[in-house]
Amino acid sequence: MRLGRQVLLSIAILAAALTGWAFLLPEARPILAALGLSQDAPARDGGPTPSAPRSTASPVLVQPFTRQVQTDVLSAIGTARGIRSVSLSAEVTGRITSVRVTPGEHVAKDAVLIELDSEDARITLERSRLLVADALETRDRLARLAPSGAVTDQQLREAELALKSAELEEQTARIDLSRHRILSPIDGWIGLIPAEAGDMIAAGTPIASVEDRSSLIVEFRLPERVATVVKPGDLISARSLTGADAAVEGRISALDNRISPESRSLGAEAVIPNPDDHLRPGMALSVTITLAGPERLAVDPLAIQWGANGAFVWIARDGKAERLPARILQRLADRVLIDATPQEGDLVITEGIATLRPGAAVAPAPEGG
Repeated sequence: MRLGRQVLLSIAILAAALTGWAFLLPEARPILAALGLSQDAPARDGGPTPSAPRSTASPVLVQPFTRQVQTDVLSAIGTARGIRSVSLSAEVTGRITSVRVTPGEHVAKDAVLIELDSEDARITLERSRLLVADALETRDRLARLAPSGAVTDQQLREAELALKSAELEEQTARIDLSRHRILSPIDGWIGLIPAEAGDMIAAGTPIASVEDRSSLIVEFRLPERVATVVKPGDLISARSLTGADAAVEGRISALDNRISPESRSLGAEAVIPNPDDHLRPGMALSVTITLAGPERLAVDPLAIQWGANGAFVWIARDGKAERLPARILQRLADRVLIDATPQEGDLVITEGIATLRPGAAVAPAPEGG
């Protein structure tokens, strides 16, 4: 009896092991099929037809490769100055009699800003006018007597010379008188005036400055690597460092003729409009220049993956997933520019990437489709 039980127990264990082997190991299916014991064997005697095997292709979302211009964005800090600026000083020594403007006021060209005591200059001018009148009368009188022979040619020439000399003296006196008034040579805004009526100033003493800030010149420096790329006329964007004002677009107006050996940079100037008068000369401005480069392949940022050998993207090629090595060139707001070599018809996989393996079947569907 005991032996019989052991035999039955051994048979049961062997049957359970055979069943597990048949259902758990794929290698058993051909053997079972040959013996007619496989569940996948065709139904006989009109039995039910087994269902077709499911597709194992992974659903993925794809996009075509696009091309976009690669840009190089340069940033620098510049200093603004007026499009025209003039420092004013006295041409003669004298005492200030009146200041005709207020600091910060807009002045027109040739407007009188400051007047100096000019009494001596006026007297000199009046004396020179009298001398001119006298010389003119003498010349005319001798000219009337010349036909009668009472006046020699030498006397007439001396009279002409005396008249011209007197006229030059008058012209000199008139210029000297004009130098006792300081005029604005340009339209612009006048700065602080450190002098007032009654002050004695010497010739050459700086008194004030007038600056036209309707447009501004921004001085900044560029890195050596773009010295042969940037050129006059290129577009720039400038804004105050405070960020309170909107960016203003302008154009490069001048470039230096040499690279600074100390800073390895190139001096540049750009002109920007200032119609609202929000910017001031002397301000520090943030300058941005965008340089257009070559066209590059562009992909969605979600497509970029990383592996042991660097960045790559998954592509759908002939219904299968493949890895395409890619070198990242530039990251933009909604695209990544890469250096890669796809084949014609390749599509970039953007979603459904987590379970992909090289050579795995995929079922591509366009984004938004």
